[in-house]
Formats: sequence, C-alpha cells, structure tokens
Amino acid sequence: MSREDNAAVLTKAYGALQRRDAAALNAAYADDATFEDPVFGKLDAAGARKMWSTLLKGETLKMTFTVTPTDDGGTVQWVADYVLGRRPVHNEITSVVVLRDGKISRQRDTFDFSKWVRQAVGGPVAVLAGNPLTKWLAQSLIRSKVRKRCGI
Repeated sequence: MSREDNAAVLTKAYGALQRRDAAALNAAYADDATFEDPVFGKLDAAGARKMWSTLLKGETLKMTFTVTPTDDGGTVQWVADYVLGRRPVHNEITSVVVLRDGKISRQRDTFDFSKWVRQAVGGPVAVLAGNPLTKWLAQSLIRSKVRKRCGI
C-alpha cells in the first residue's frame, strides 16, 4: 500500500474514534492485531476491541488527530479530552501504527502516564505513578481495574 493509502486507512480509523463509532474502529483491526499502551498494557485484537467498545460508550470524548503516513503505516498524534468519573482528562497521545492489508496490525500508544494518573485517578495512586520506583505498582493497580471493567 502507498503512503496515501495508509493515510486514508488511518484517517478512517481515527475518524471512527472521533465519532465514537466502536464498530467501525474495531473493524479497522486485523484479527491477529496487537495494541499496547501505558494503561491497558499489551492486548490482542479481541482485547483491543473490548477496550474500545467499552471506552467509546462514554459521551464526553472530544478528540482531534493528525496523521503522518509511513511506508508501513503511520504515526497519529491525537489529543483526547473526556471526563472519567467526575475528573476532566486531557491526554496527548502518539500512536505508532503498522498496517497490513489495509488493517491495523500493530498499534503502540504512548503518553505521559504520570500526568494521566494525576488527572484520571488522583490520590495515592498518582503519588505512586509519579515515582519511577513505584510507577510499575500504579500501572499494575490501574491495569487490573480497567481490564476488569472492559471484560478483558
């Protein structure tokens, strides 16, 4: 696929995310895809689909994105604003995506986990996340909770 084709695939997928269209976003993933981010960790395609289906039920997501295609996929810079519980979250995310046959084969999202925890969770877990020695514990606590919530 060309860079233009890759840009179109990524624009379609992230447009679905922007519209909170879980079915369209989930269809963008290959059946053997992997997804990884600081909150959920590494997920297979079924786990990623469950994650998006749960997360996109929320009514507050507002997001913008910019696609930079590459020969094998692309990078997407996106900003998500939403409310988690009663806490407003502003998250700046970089997604590195590998495409295969017009589908997402591998996606790795990175963002400032400590900043996200301060906004989304707060309290003692935010203190743990801000310390390099205990960040793994905060990630473990949060990962267990969010995976359970999504049925993963």
